Amino acid sequence: MHLQLTRSLRSSYPHARALREKYCKVHRSAQMSSASIITSALVASDSSATATVQRPGHAQATSVLQPLNPGSVPWPPHLPLAGHEAGSFAEATITQRLPSIIASMVKDIQQMQLGAELAPQVSAAVSDIEAMRQEMLRGGEPADLAVPPGASPHLAASVASTNQALAAWRGRLAPGTAPTWLNLPWLLVECYMYVRIAVALHGKPGLSDLRPDPFSSQKRAAFLKSRGGISSMAAEVEGLVQRHAPGASEEEVRGALYQVVQYSLWGNKTDLSLLVDASKIDPAAFAKAQEQEAAGQPFVIVDEFEGVWRLLREHMRRAAGGKQAGTRRVDIILDNAGLELYSDMCLADVLLQYGLADEVVFHGKPMPWFVSDTLASDFDETLRWCTEEAEGLDTPASWAPVQRLAQRWQSYLSSGKWRYTHHAFWCTPAPLAWMSALCPDLHGELRNNSMLMVFKGDLNYRKLTHDCRWPYDTPFGESIQGFGPAPFVSLRTLKADVVAGLKPGQGQALFKVDPDWLVNGKFGMIQAHVPASSA
Repeated sequence: MHLQLTRSLRSSYPHARALREKYCKVHRSAQMSSASIITSALVASDSSATATVQRPGHAQATSVLQPLNPGSVPWPPHLPLAGHEAGSFAEATITQRLPSIIASMVKDIQQMQLGAELAPQVSAAVSDIEAMRQEMLRGGEPADLAVPPGASPHLAASVASTNQALAAWRGRLAPGTAPTWLNLPWLLVECYMYVRIAVALHGKPGLSDLRPDPFSSQKRAAFLKSRGGISSMAAEVEGLVQRHAPGASEEEVRGALYQVVQYSLWGNKTDLSLLVDASKIDPAAFAKAQEQEAAGQPFVIVDEFEGVWRLLREHMRRAAGGKQAGTRRVDIILDNAGLELYSDMCLADVLLQYGLADEVVFHGKPMPWFVSDTLASDFDETLRWCTEEAEGLDTPASWAPVQRLAQRWQSYLSSGKWRYTHHAFWCTPAPLAWMSALCPDLHGELRNNSMLMVFKGDLNYRKLTHDCRWPYDTPFGESIQGFGPAPFVSLRTLKADVVAGLKPGQGQALFKVDPDWLVNGKFGMIQAHVPASSA
């Protein structure tokens, strides 16, 4: 039955140690954090570099990013989405939505209780961010960023990679075209904005070690508004697991998997980078999408679940027959915290409980990104919040399944069946087709170890397809420009006007159904790249 839901600091700032506990919440739970494996990356602007990073309660890891060689990576064969297109979603985003996000974020930063000693640093950071907002509004040119003193390795990586992408795209503009916020590719400047926010906020003395998340209050508010949907989803998933018995038919396994894939898909409707303000979240939106889909309305416009099922079924059969070589690992490249992250955890739970995978690795972001993207602190806080009593719910008893699932999920982290990691590559403007050139360690690790990658959300889709104007019926395999270290599936609700892999005429037909189908988040895609040789 388908789910029905309503949807060590420097000595000059000694007091900040306690604040770090408050604003960098990764370490609140030793049990959860010790199981989170955090990977950071360092990139130099003129040579490759390696960094080894150790954080309290997290495993040590080493990563490499290579500098961008524009002649060795694929470029989009069609026009990239950009703000100079009058009336486009990109133009509205750059001229209206992004400045509004900054204004809302600045208010939240100013309300952070960081203490009088850090007030000058906070004020300086706000001034830097506001200067960017004004630059954006007047159509200025985004300038190269400087790596601030004491920057974390992942911030240094993101700054260098962003500068290299800026330089490369400036060189690709038509002669005489100014490299403004509107003329440069939308994907590039939107990513640039979040890197520049991190430079302003994390590059100030005292703040550089605190690394506050300027979007944390919005994420918390969104989680609270989604508790009804979370409790309903938990009850459904708990029921799925309880009904599963050894010897269940493959069709039963397939049905359970498809159900949680749908949860993970429609969980993507909750995206604070589109809402600007968490108070505007519609808790019922998730339920509406589920009910419409159950009623036969064609809101999933591409559904390639069967290819994913065949891949997982073949590996399940091999494991049952003792013929599976290696660990069956699924990698989930996360998008939003909150309800969507919870739905992704439910997907990961069913993958393990139904014998479809042995291990799940969650890939988050190493710094605040696109408002609601998942950080290590969000991952750990979600589990902590789920184990606590839920105050203010109409039916507090409905939170019990959430608590029981969270306890099981903590055991996954303790046993290594679940792992959390992040990498600076995810916080760059680079499309995924550049991964093998810029980040061969991550690309090789996925190629050698992942049975299936699950890319969540619109930003990951934009990076998969290089955020350009592909004809809608371009084969999806062509649009990813050779990317594919392992089989993958993309789960997104459409909130950007880039799409590939539709049937001939399908795009035109959808415009008749809903003129805003590309950007309003009402339509979803389950789009897979599973080569025949994968199974």
